[in-house]
Amino acid sequence: MDRLKIIIIKKHLSASPFLSCRVIQADTPKVGSIVSGVVERLTPAAVVVSVNGFCKGSILNEHLADHRGQAAQLKNLLKPGHEFSELLVLDVEGQNLVLSAKQSLINCASDIPSEISQMHAGSVFHGYVCNIIEAGCFVRFLGHLTGFSPKDKAVDRSVEKLSNAFYVGQSVRSHILNVNAESARVKLSLQQSMCSSADCSFVQGYFLLDQKVTLQTICYSRFKKNLVFIFLVAA
Repeated sequence: MDRLKIIIIKKHLSASPFLSCRVIQADTPKVGSIVSGVVERLTPAAVVVSVNGFCKGSILNEHLADHRGQAAQLKNLLKPGHEFSELLVLDVEGQNLVLSAKQSLINCASDIPSEISQMHAGSVFHGYVCNIIEAGCFVRFLGHLTGFSPKDKAVDRSVEKLSNAFYVGQSVRSHILNVNAESARVKLSLQQSMCSSADCSFVQGYFLLDQKVTLQTICYSRFKKNLVFIFLVAA
């Protein structure tokens, strides 16, 4: 009798599209939320992770760390099974989550805007460089919300190429200069004189990650030595 009841309940739930839809929405991480993820595999451009055991997400190489040198080191050390305790959901593309492991973005996740209505002239937000052209830099926040910094507003000192001062994926603080909700255009400044902050978490995060990378390097080296030793003994 109990088994029959369970079967009836399951059929009843599966027959209700409203209920099944609500379950899926409740389990799917939202843009701006913090999740954990386990590495499934590595591709040349990204790290694919499993989130909550059923969602798939990808961390682009440039989003593995705030410093791109550390990001490259970390990519070389990552193996399937490694767990990221904190990842920021930058966007949701179909069934795939776009994630970032940048501590500078994770620390201020609740303050990063996802809608243009959350922005106003004079405010300062964290974001990341998503494209660089001759005329300026495009900065992405959450979702598809993007702002543009003209070349003369991107740096305090004149540079020949903006790519000498910025790189795609770089975490930046953006000072909002103008917001046009009708055209969905946001003009911003990346000049340090406009976006300076006393927050030193970026520097602290650099050294903390540097320690982790060093420890992982040591552990990996010991692991390889143990494998060689086991092989020699077995031989």
